[in-house]
Amino acid sequence: MGNWKMNPSTIAEAVALSRAVVSAAPAGETTVAVAPPAVALAAVADAVRGTGVLVYAQDVHWEDKGAYTGGIAASMLAGIAVGSIVGHSEVRRDLGDDDTRVARKLARAIA
Repeated sequence: MGNWKMNPSTIAEAVALSRAVVSAAPAGETTVAVAPPAVALAAVADAVRGTGVLVYAQDVHWEDKGAYTGGIAASMLAGIAVGSIVGHSEVRRDLGDDDTRVARKLARAIA
């Protein structure tokens, strides 16, 4: 899986990169997945639809709805991403995700 973090800078560049990933993806039993920035998720999902390249979100919120600025609920990802990265070391370090929060996110992501 390629976690694109905050790259590339624009949605158009993310779509171009996703098309390059599709072109470079090996045929066969290798699973190829990308985790673009949240603002590019839908566009990248559209660009790779039907190619076998999987799209993941970089994070998911533990609640399904509510007043959580910037949060992305698992239900919002339906039809766009096949899953989400949960427990990434940067999110733990920079945003304070501890084992309890990661467990809550994981439970929501697999529900």
